[in-house]
Amino acid sequence: MTTEANEPQSAADILRDIAERVEEEEQPPDDTEASETSTGLVIMRHLPVPLTNERKLVLLDDITGHVKELNRLEEHKKSMNAEISKAMKHRRTEMDNLAQVVAQGAEMRMVSCRKEVDYVKGTIKITRLDTGKVLEDRPLIEEDMK
Repeated sequence: MTTEANEPQSAADILRDIAERVEEEEQPPDDTEASETSTGLVIMRHLPVPLTNERKLVLLDDITGHVKELNRLEEHKKSMNAEISKAMKHRRTEMDNLAQVVAQGAEMRMVSCRKEVDYVKGTIKITRLDTGKVLEDRPLIEEDMK
Protein backbone atom coordinates (compact mmCIF):
# COMPACT_ATOMS: atom_id res chain seq x y z
CA MET A 1 0.00 0.00 0.00
CA THR A 2 1.44 3.33 -0.97
CA THR A 3 0.53 6.75 0.36
CA GLU A 4 1.99 10.15 -0.23
CA ALA A 5 4.53 11.30 2.34
CA ASN A 6 2.36 14.10 3.73
CA GLU A 7 -0.84 11.97 3.82
CA PRO A 8 -1.32 10.16 7.19
CA GLN A 9 -2.46 6.56 7.14
CA SER A 10 -5.55 5.52 9.09
CA ALA A 11 -5.33 2.67 11.60
CA ALA A 12 -7.39 0.51 9.25
CA ASP A 13 -4.95 1.20 6.39
CA ILE A 14 -2.00 0.32 8.60
CA LEU A 15 -3.64 -2.93 9.74
CA ARG A 16 -4.57 -3.81 6.15
CA ASP A 17 -0.98 -3.18 5.05
CA ILE A 18 0.37 -5.34 7.86
CA ALA A 19 -2.11 -8.11 7.08
CA GLU A 20 -1.07 -8.07 3.42
CA ARG A 21 2.59 -8.38 4.37
CA VAL A 22 1.84 -11.16 6.82
CA GLU A 23 -0.14 -13.06 4.18
CA GLU A 24 2.85 -12.81 1.87
CA GLU A 25 5.12 -14.12 4.63
CA GLU A 26 2.76 -16.93 5.68
CA GLN A 27 2.94 -19.63 3.10
CA PRO A 28 1.96 -23.19 4.02
CA PRO A 29 4.89 -25.32 5.18
CA ASP A 30 6.45 -27.23 2.36
CA ASP A 31 9.56 -29.28 3.03
CA THR A 32 9.79 -30.07 -0.67
CA GLU A 33 10.93 -26.56 -1.61
CA ALA A 34 14.69 -26.58 -1.91
CA SER A 35 17.30 -24.57 -3.69
CA GLU A 36 20.98 -25.10 -4.23
CA THR A 37 23.51 -22.57 -2.92
CA SER A 38 27.30 -22.53 -3.00
CA THR A 39 27.38 -23.72 0.62
CA GLY A 40 24.67 -26.40 0.41
CA LEU A 41 21.00 -27.13 -0.05
CA VAL A 42 18.41 -24.63 1.30
CA ILE A 43 15.19 -26.27 2.51
CA MET A 44 11.99 -24.94 4.09
CA ARG A 45 11.00 -26.06 7.60
CA HIS A 46 7.98 -25.23 9.71
CA LEU A 47 9.57 -23.58 12.79
CA PRO A 48 8.54 -21.08 15.52
CA VAL A 49 9.18 -17.42 14.68
CA PRO A 50 8.99 -14.69 17.36
CA LEU A 51 6.06 -12.31 16.86
CA THR A 52 6.66 -8.73 15.88
CA ASN A 53 4.49 -5.99 17.32
CA GLU A 54 2.76 -5.60 13.95
CA ARG A 55 1.99 -9.34 13.81
CA LYS A 56 0.63 -9.22 17.36
CA LEU A 57 -1.71 -6.39 16.30
CA VAL A 58 -2.97 -8.44 13.37
CA LEU A 59 -3.56 -11.48 15.56
CA LEU A 60 -5.33 -9.38 18.21
CA ASP A 61 -7.52 -7.88 15.47
CA ASP A 62 -8.35 -11.43 14.31
CA ILE A 63 -9.24 -12.40 17.87
CA THR A 64 -11.51 -9.37 18.14
CA GLY A 65 -13.27 -10.38 14.93
CA HIS A 66 -13.78 -13.91 16.24
CA VAL A 67 -15.16 -12.60 19.54
CA LYS A 68 -17.64 -10.37 17.69
CA GLU A 69 -18.76 -13.26 15.48
CA LEU A 70 -19.06 -15.56 18.49
CA ASN A 71 -21.25 -12.99 20.27
CA ARG A 72 -23.43 -12.64 17.16
CA LEU A 73 -23.80 -16.42 16.94
CA GLU A 74 -24.70 -16.63 20.65
CA GLU A 75 -27.48 -14.09 20.12
CA HIS A 76 -28.69 -15.98 17.06
CA LYS A 77 -28.65 -19.22 19.06
CA LYS A 78 -30.76 -17.61 21.82
CA SER A 79 -33.22 -16.36 19.22
CA MET A 80 -33.44 -19.77 17.56
CA ASN A 81 -33.79 -21.55 20.92
CA ALA A 82 -36.70 -19.27 21.82
CA GLU A 83 -38.34 -19.92 18.46
CA ILE A 84 -37.85 -23.68 18.74
CA SER A 85 -39.14 -23.70 22.34
CA LYS A 86 -42.27 -21.87 21.21
CA ALA A 87 -42.85 -24.40 18.40
CA MET A 88 -42.28 -27.31 20.80
CA LYS A 89 -44.75 -25.84 23.31
CA HIS A 90 -47.34 -25.52 20.53
CA ARG A 91 -46.80 -29.18 19.52
CA ARG A 92 -47.14 -30.35 23.14
CA THR A 93 -50.39 -28.43 23.51
CA GLU A 94 -51.74 -29.97 20.30
CA MET A 95 -50.65 -33.43 21.48
CA ASP A 96 -52.39 -32.94 24.84
CA ASN A 97 -55.59 -31.77 23.13
CA LEU A 98 -55.61 -34.77 20.78
CA ALA A 99 -54.90 -37.18 23.64
CA GLN A 100 -57.82 -35.70 25.57
CA VAL A 101 -60.12 -36.18 22.55
CA VAL A 102 -59.03 -39.81 22.25
CA ALA A 103 -59.55 -40.37 25.99
CA GLN A 104 -63.06 -38.88 25.79
CA GLY A 105 -63.91 -40.95 22.73
CA ALA A 106 -65.53 -37.98 20.95
CA GLU A 107 -64.59 -34.62 19.48
CA MET A 108 -66.50 -31.45 18.85
CA ARG A 109 -67.35 -30.85 15.16
CA MET A 110 -69.96 -29.00 13.19
CA VAL A 111 -72.78 -31.47 12.38
CA SER A 112 -75.81 -30.89 10.16
CA CYS A 113 -79.06 -30.88 12.16
CA ARG A 114 -82.72 -30.41 11.30
CA LYS A 115 -84.68 -27.80 13.23
CA GLU A 116 -88.45 -28.40 13.25
CA VAL A 117 -90.65 -25.72 14.75
CA ASP A 118 -94.32 -26.56 15.41
CA TYR A 119 -96.06 -23.26 16.11
CA VAL A 120 -99.42 -25.04 16.59
CA LYS A 121 -98.09 -27.26 19.41
CA GLY A 122 -95.58 -24.58 20.49
CA THR A 123 -92.55 -26.96 20.36
CA ILE A 124 -89.13 -27.13 18.77
CA LYS A 125 -87.27 -30.30 17.85
CA ILE A 126 -83.62 -30.49 16.79
CA THR A 127 -82.37 -33.78 15.28
CA ARG A 128 -78.88 -34.80 14.13
CA LEU A 129 -78.95 -35.74 10.44
CA ASP A 130 -75.96 -38.14 10.67
CA THR A 131 -77.41 -40.32 13.47
CA GLY A 132 -81.09 -39.34 13.65
CA LYS A 133 -80.70 -38.71 17.38
CA VAL A 134 -83.06 -36.06 18.80
CA LEU A 135 -80.99 -33.43 20.57
CA GLU A 136 -83.81 -31.19 21.76
CA ASP A 137 -87.58 -31.60 21.95
CA ARG A 138 -88.94 -28.78 24.07
CA PRO A 139 -91.52 -26.04 24.28
CA LEU A 140 -90.83 -22.85 22.31
CA ILE A 141 -89.36 -19.94 24.21
CA GLU A 142 -89.36 -16.27 23.29
CA GLU A 143 -85.86 -16.48 21.72
CA ASP A 144 -87.06 -19.22 19.33
CA MET A 145 -89.66 -16.83 17.91
CA LYS A 146 -87.01 -14.41 16.63
